[in-house]
Amino acid sequence: MISYSRLETESFPVFLQSQELQSYFVGVMALQGGQIQINLQERSEFTDKPKGTPRTLRIAYQDIQSLDFKRGIFRDKLRIEITNPDLLQGIATAQSNQLVLLVKKRYRPALKAKIEALVNLLLDADIQTESQVEAESRGRLQNGLDN
Repeated sequence: MISYSRLETESFPVFLQSQELQSYFVGVMALQGGQIQINLQERSEFTDKPKGTPRTLRIAYQDIQSLDFKRGIFRDKLRIEITNPDLLQGIATAQSNQLVLLVKKRYRPALKAKIEALVNLLLDADIQTESQVEAESRGRLQNGLDN
């Protein structure tokens, strides 16, 4: 049995820019119970007031196809590609099977530690079976975190 407790100690804020450019999503990402949980609230770009009801995305570790981390000047990007596009239904910022999260620079060390541990856990547990995807994910993550 896999223990996820070492990953589930901390959460941090994330942002998603809407394709409509009239709204964006603000949320909190955490790793809980074998899944990435993201609580999101849509906000208006102009008034900064909440729109609609809060949403919770739950992406099981088994549904993760690849993770890609890119460092930015003010915000870092974490791209999560999943195997089941239905999980992202109703999120205007998501492409068919990708979710791009923006994380403030000050949360980089926490994000780096979480994602490295998650990738190692996924690889060690053989949840992902395609070796090409595993190598590509690890290579992209390592290149993004080392720069």
